[in-house]
Amino acid sequence: MNSTHRKTILLVEDESLIAIAQKMTLENAGYAVVTAGSGEKAVEIALGNDAVDLVLMDIDLGRGMRGTEAAEIILRERDLPLAFLSSHTEPEIVDMTEGITSYGYIVKNSGDTVLLASIRMAFKLYEAHAELLKRKEHLDTALAREEHVNELLSEKTDELERYFSMSLDMLCIATTNGEFVRLNPEWEKVLGYSIAELQGRQFLEFVHPDDRDSTVRTLARLADQENVLNFENRYRCKDGSYRWIEWRSRPVESAIYAAARDITDRKRTQQELLQTGTYYQMLIEKAPDGVALLNREGMLFYASPTAKRIFGYDVDDDRPINPDELTHPDDLVRVHETIDIVVGDPSQVPLIEYRFRHKDGSWRWVESTFSNQFFEPSIAAIIINFRDIADRKKAEIALSSMERRFHLIMRSMQDIVFTLDSSGRHTGVYGPWVQRHGLTPEFFLGKTREEILGPDASKTHQAATERALGGDFTVYEWSAPAPERFRHFETSLAPITEADGSVSGVIG
Repeated sequence: MNSTHRKTILLVEDESLIAIAQKMTLENAGYAVVTAGSGEKAVEIALGNDAVDLVLMDIDLGRGMRGTEAAEIILRERDLPLAFLSSHTEPEIVDMTEGITSYGYIVKNSGDTVLLASIRMAFKLYEAHAELLKRKEHLDTALAREEHVNELLSEKTDELERYFSMSLDMLCIATTNGEFVRLNPEWEKVLGYSIAELQGRQFLEFVHPDDRDSTVRTLARLADQENVLNFENRYRCKDGSYRWIEWRSRPVESAIYAAARDITDRKRTQQELLQTGTYYQMLIEKAPDGVALLNREGMLFYASPTAKRIFGYDVDDDRPINPDELTHPDDLVRVHETIDIVVGDPSQVPLIEYRFRHKDGSWRWVESTFSNQFFEPSIAAIIINFRDIADRKKAEIALSSMERRFHLIMRSMQDIVFTLDSSGRHTGVYGPWVQRHGLTPEFFLGKTREEILGPDASKTHQAATERALGGDFTVYEWSAPAPERFRHFETSLAPITEADGSVSGVIG
């Protein structure tokens, strides 16, 4: 026996001579031996000495505790091999001990060879039992782990089943041969067929004829184990209509796992937007006013065809233009202030006039509105609508010049010039004569001759006014009794336009 680990045997024997002889035999065989002469002592030693590896227990221990009772107490507290040593050979005694322990029953006086062999067998049985217990523990652990895994798997399976059944997407499993294997209820909602009507069918039966070639090509890619994302085709519904379906598919050997979505409404909206966009593009291109877009950096990156015709510049995203370089220096501050207004308040759409340099170097007057669309992600620009007002500006300048000349002439005349509307009311009074006589234009404006001079004096004026309204240049003389400043005058009347029915006159 290996001396580095001597096994200790507790020998329980009440007859001292037998105990000595057995102890010697065991020690000669290489065991360490501790003896006890009673059952009580055996219990004390076995439970108090962890070094005890085996108990060799006599059944009959005199007046005290029997060996079988002591063995039961020890084995309740400790797991170690225990063999009975007895002179009894009655079957009922042997059967009783087997109910306590199964590590051996040694008959006294059977010889040292039997004793030692029985002890070695008890150790082997214990080791085998311990190994079985260990394996059982491992097996129990493995079974518990497997049971836990099965529970988790069952939970995941239930979870996936719920997801599969409740998903708003159309989920399915198909074969690379094009056959539906499994589908979730969403297919019934979209296409109108029951699951039973779809399952096991070739899905090409439901594909729109115009989409079958592309579907076959896509199926070949899946058969080559290539993932397919964002593929679109049309599927026939039970009522005969077709719905657009978008697919995300992944092959795993001969199976295809796919998630699909009904995009019919999105397709319809896209088509409507495309048509609307084409319509608006046509309006922009044909509109008499120009349209230009400024990006966040303040660069001009788009100009409509009309805008290009007005300014002569070809503008696009690849070649943006800095509008500051083309805006008249005297107008630049006003343009920047306008842009600041619409950036700060998108609800504002101000209208301004300024000069913009044509490609030929000339300055062109334009009238523009500015609209902030930076808050709209799909547009994100300042939209400038403008029109060429060069002709209008020329007319305004000419009119302003004429007005200045008119006022100069009026200030140099000694007569009074007035205008009347079709009802005979004064709409304008000019000339220094008015101020010279202490009058103001307000004395005349909005009043008729009758209101100023009285009914008798106004008859002559009324008749002359009617002739002037008829298109005749009229000259007449008249006298007024009052006020003192109106005595005897010569008046000429001429129609200004036929449209508004106005006449003008000069009082000399």
